[in-house]
Amino acid sequence: MRTVIALLLTWVASAPAMAQVQGVTIYFVPWDVMTRAAFSAADVRSLARIKTEILDSQLAERFVKSLKGKKVSVAPSDVGDIRLVIDLDSRSGPTKSFVANRFYLLDEASGSVYKIDQRFRARFELVR
Repeated sequence: MRTVIALLLTWVASAPAMAQVQGVTIYFVPWDVMTRAAFSAADVRSLARIKTEILDSQLAERFVKSLKGKKVSVAPSDVGDIRLVIDLDSRSGPTKSFVANRFYLLDEASGSVYKIDQRFRARFELVR
């Protein structure tokens, strides 16, 4: 667990800050875990094998800034079989969430979809 936190903190340390994010909670079910049914965001929150919190607001803001990748012009109709949920606690409003499967990251508030790659997925893997 310390390794995951250290990797996340190292990853966000160089990104510029964003405003208003107070904290981040990351729920993760490893990408290669076989399941009997596609997971929803609620499933991932309740069954996550890894849960990480970023409580420092500056690190949380940097982490959020670094999330978005290349926006998809033709978004898939559904980002199903969720494995990663990122909840953002805001100073000024309700919790905002991002969810991801192996291929796409969805901003639930705006509906924007971003393509993710192996580099993005590797940020959440445990060192093997």
